[in-house]
Amino acid sequence: MSASDSIEASGLCSLNVKQVNEQFHIHLAFCHKESRKFLIGEFVDSVHLANLETALVQLEARECLIPVGLVSRPDVSKPSEITALETAVSEHIGLIFERTGILATELKKSEFSHANCVQDLGHLLRSSQKECANVSIMYEKEFLLKGALACLSAIITFLDLKADDMNVNTFILEKFNLENYVRLDSAASRALHLLPGPDDKNKFHSVYGTLNNCRTSQGQRLLAQWLRQPLVDKSKIEERLDLVESFVEETSIRRGLHEDFLRRIPDLQRLSRRLQKKRASGLQDVYRIYQGVIRLPHAIALMRQYTGSKQSVVEECLIAPLQESVADFSQFKEMVESTIDLDYVSQRNEFIIRADFDDGLRELRDKLNNLEEQIKEEFARCARKLNLEQNKSIKLETNDQHGYFMRVTLRDEKCLRDVKSFEILDTQKGGVRFRNEKMTTLNEAYSEVKREYTDAQQSIVDEVVRVAAGYMDPINKLNADTALLDVIVSLAIAAVSSSGMPYVRPTILPQESGRIILKEARHPCLEMQDRVCVIPNDVHLEREKQIFLVITGPNMGGKSTYIHSVGVIVAMAQIGSFVPCSYAELMPVDAIMARVGAADYQSRGVSTFLAEMLETSAVLRSVTQNSLVIIDELGRGTSTYDGFGLAWAVASFLAGPQVGCFSLFATHFHELTSLAYHMPRRVANLRVLCNVSHDDEADAESEAKVTMLYKVEPGVCSRSYGLDVARLAGLPMEVIKQAESEASKDEQLESIWLKLDKEFSSTLTKDSGGDVINESPAVAVANELCPRIVEMLDQVIKEAEVNNSPMLSDSLATKVSEATRQLLLDKPNNLPSDILLSLA
Repeated sequence: MSASDSIEASGLCSLNVKQVNEQFHIHLAFCHKESRKFLIGEFVDSVHLANLETALVQLEARECLIPVGLVSRPDVSKPSEITALETAVSEHIGLIFERTGILATELKKSEFSHANCVQDLGHLLRSSQKECANVSIMYEKEFLLKGALACLSAIITFLDLKADDMNVNTFILEKFNLENYVRLDSAASRALHLLPGPDDKNKFHSVYGTLNNCRTSQGQRLLAQWLRQPLVDKSKIEERLDLVESFVEETSIRRGLHEDFLRRIPDLQRLSRRLQKKRASGLQDVYRIYQGVIRLPHAIALMRQYTGSKQSVVEECLIAPLQESVADFSQFKEMVESTIDLDYVSQRNEFIIRADFDDGLRELRDKLNNLEEQIKEEFARCARKLNLEQNKSIKLETNDQHGYFMRVTLRDEKCLRDVKSFEILDTQKGGVRFRNEKMTTLNEAYSEVKREYTDAQQSIVDEVVRVAAGYMDPINKLNADTALLDVIVSLAIAAVSSSGMPYVRPTILPQESGRIILKEARHPCLEMQDRVCVIPNDVHLEREKQIFLVITGPNMGGKSTYIHSVGVIVAMAQIGSFVPCSYAELMPVDAIMARVGAADYQSRGVSTFLAEMLETSAVLRSVTQNSLVIIDELGRGTSTYDGFGLAWAVASFLAGPQVGCFSLFATHFHELTSLAYHMPRRVANLRVLCNVSHDDEADAESEAKVTMLYKVEPGVCSRSYGLDVARLAGLPMEVIKQAESEASKDEQLESIWLKLDKEFSSTLTKDSGGDVINESPAVAVANELCPRIVEMLDQVIKEAEVNNSPMLSDSLATKVSEATRQLLLDKPNNLPSDILLSLA
């Protein structure tokens, strides 16, 4: 089983989108049959549908029901009825489904009707009168939930839930609130490797794999859910951290729970569904639930040994719920012990009703015992005849295929060769299986009586299973409680078993504190890889000091790892995990957004650069002051000239007063570091260090050798050392020499941005407070482009979608070039003459 199999998405969602002016109302419903849960919700979104993508990632849906035409391009035969926004939304929904791997299933629009939904819910919900009243209240007071109920109706019809009597009064209904969790879209989840991919074979390739020490299936599912839904509420995060800390402190309790109690807990959710569907393996599934129940007092006693500062939280969140389950299952425990022959289970791993439960069963049990004694006597006689020692050289065994038989090792097989009374059943590595005529007769008689016993107990077995199925609510509650305990123990184990230094508890600050400070931060996945030594680095993001970090450095120097580490550590902290740092304090962020590497959507006729711009545009549209944005190599999909203009404008937008979010921007546009001079209390420059040595230290022109140090410090790296990395990668020398020659020529033909940047130092003037009062032409032009960048992105993307053209790069390059050229011509003062000449 791969790492992703145990957390595979299994829910069904349904959605509809309604346009209201320039906004879009998303109506959403979700059903998870395994946990018997409905969710309904409604929220407002932009044309980029960033909130919708976040919701789908959080809900871990496998399939989504949509009205016909929502994803497929609108009917072009009726252009008057199509708006550009409708076309854009259609494309964006399709891209979201592709990024999240969700199967879209179209239904007739008539299936999305709320007319009978409340009545249907009265049939399906637990405590139907109370729940149905709640639905009516939502339906009447919150008009917008009418659309969500219509989506839920489509799910009920599609799954035909009313047709199955096992669904009656078994579901719960909750309202889905997007604001309860960090907004985390598929691009960010994928970039940070929070969850394993389908091809991940290494446990430590994902954050989930690194943190997953869970013993139960329900624990693994809950850990994956937490990673999809990091918390934003400070008090709830602190509660989880308190629980983890209690088990970090107490090694014996942690080990006792992990190595004894939790390893004996079955997948209670799965067993509950099997009982409900009458697909249970008879008494075996009932016994597996019983095994978990009888271990509860031991787990409670173990946790009550904890006397630390978090004792009240452990009692409230972990011990008290398990204590309730002990009471809930008291009669269940008595039923199992009075009906199932537990001695028979432990001795033979067979599940039968106790013989003393019924007079008829007692009589059949006596017959079975008598036949067993005769079989053992015959076994002893055969052992003496063969002159073999019982239970050593010759053994009496039984299985479902043959019943009772004798077995000798291959070494003793020769003693059977001259004895014609023995029938050889088969020969395997374990030895030769055989029996004689008398044992065959006794075995047949035993099998017949055993069949009679099975038939006689069937009505009792059915009743035991029926009664056990009535414990669905307590079973599901115990499933949730053991899942929580399993995840908390798992996170505690991860905190103390890192191959580097132990994890530390992060200090969660109020959101208004406005800072994220990490000391000696490491990437949790990277430090668990074999033969890898991680260099820790510090991170400092703080309002009124530095909220936007520009990271420059050589290829393969660790820029991407550095910015990824920050996103991963923040996500870990907000699920309630300790983090791989020597010290950490942070405010909860409301979103983690990433523009890291362009996913390729060529199957939809979309270029990688268009995909990059779509993701960037979605970030700019949905980011808030309390978000964390990670950007790696923005603008490399087009020319250097235009790419830098785009990167500068996006960086200025995120760092400027209109947003001012926490951002990490890794780039090879070294000119972008000028932004730190323009926004001194917002932007800071960091560089990744490397060591450059020459074969001939006296000759600076001799071949350079680059050693990556992976250490991040304040400052600017003026070179990317791309050719040196190419040399390390083993490219042919003739290729490298030609590249060096061409690079030398290109250095004489620098872009307008580079030339303008050279004017920076001579034109830059600051006031006493450090603010720039005399900008360089490059900065002035870029800043005038900044307010228009979102508009330009939207316009170009819209043109590409309407014309079904993936050539976004050329279109964007043209627009940026035209806008830049015009701005420069409008501001000729201080421009070098050669630039003015080239523009003219």
